[in-house]
Amino acid sequence: VAEMVRGSRLLLHAGQHGMLSVGLLAGLPQVAVPQNLEQLFHAQRAEAAGVARVIIARECVEERLVAAVSAMYDDAVAHDAARRLALSLRSEMDASPRELLARAVRPLCEAVLSGRA
Repeated sequence: VAEMVRGSRLLLHAGQHGMLSVGLLAGLPQVAVPQNLEQLFHAQRAEAAGVARVIIARECVEERLVAAVSAMYDDAVAHDAARRLALSLRSEMDASPRELLARAVRPLCEAVLSGRA
C-alpha cells in the first residue's frame, strides 16, 4: 500500500471504507464511484470534507469519469484539504488504542457522572 500511494496523486475507487481510509491517511484526493449504499455513505462524507468527488454508478459514463478525475487531479484546494486532513488523522492515531478509546468515551462518562445524560 505504501508503494501504491507514494507514487500516486489521487485514488479512484468504489468508495469502500478501506480504500477511503488509505487515501485519507495518505493525504490523497479521491474520486469514488460507489456500488452500494455503504460505499455511497462513506464517499459522501469524504466529499463533504472536500477531499473526494462522487459519481453515482448509474450516471458514470466515460466522459463524466474522465472529467471528474481530471478536475480532481488539478484541484489544488482538494489536494491541500487532503493533506491537512491526513495530518489531523495521523496526529489522532499517534495515541495507543486505550487512549483513543478513553478520549472517545470521556465526554459521555463525564455527562453521566454530572447527571447531564
